[in-house]
Amino acid sequence: MKAKSKLSRTFIWSIFMLVLIIGISIPTVETVQAQGPTHSISLVAGWNLVSFYVHPPDTSIAAVLSSVSEKYDLVYAWDPSGGHSGSGNWMKYAPADPPYANTLSDLDETMGFWIHMTIAGTLTVEGATTNSYIPLSVNAGGWNLVGYPCPATRALPDALSLHGAGTDFSLVYAYHASDASDPWKLFDRTAPVYVNDLTDMATGWGYWIDATANHSWEIDCKAPTLDITGATADGTAMSGDLSTGYILNTTNNPAIDHLIQFAAGTT
Repeated sequence: MKAKSKLSRTFIWSIFMLVLIIGISIPTVETVQAQGPTHSISLVAGWNLVSFYVHPPDTSIAAVLSSVSEKYDLVYAWDPSGGHSGSGNWMKYAPADPPYANTLSDLDETMGFWIHMTIAGTLTVEGATTNSYIPLSVNAGGWNLVGYPCPATRALPDALSLHGAGTDFSLVYAYHASDASDPWKLFDRTAPVYVNDLTDMATGWGYWIDATANHSWEIDCKAPTLDITGATADGTAMSGDLSTGYILNTTNNPAIDHLIQFAAGTT
């Protein structure tokens, strides 16, 4: 092992001396911050019931909705804990109102929310995927307005019953604003299949869930990471995983490429 280590250091030193002698430029290694996933949601003029599946770095409502700034005038979310019973369990944000008049200050991936658009727009939220636990409470008459923080579509009732809610819910509603003739979609757990026009839960929508017992609903949709090691001459990742953003710039010079690959343990 010691002989191999000494040989490796000697080889690398020899290559660097060769670089200095023949004037080959040494490539630089640049660290690039990788952006997280971005969720874009088309919003029609009027009321939309939506959610997003990423966790934004800044959950303040103005920051989350910055991509549709000046295109909306009112946002409502629901407090299932009963903490806002004086306002009918509603929390409100109106960008034109003074701060003291607003009771909704943050939005995250666990929340479904109503947003009133003055003109159509696209809400774009950037953040990280994460596993979420959403409380389903009976404190506000059993009704919960929730998000669906998962890019994968899951069929009902399994999307709830196999992920912590069991059979302790009766109704699920969604509101598809783009379907102007029939925006409300319903899943009734005890009704015949043909009654239900809401058959799955999908990213981008907000959902009303009527819970009959308190539960924690688990949304396990965190994106996996892929480990990458080694280096090549064409600018591919040198080490870490896809989320780290380590980028290697090379000159496509065989001597330098071989040095980099040798040092990375790929030759």
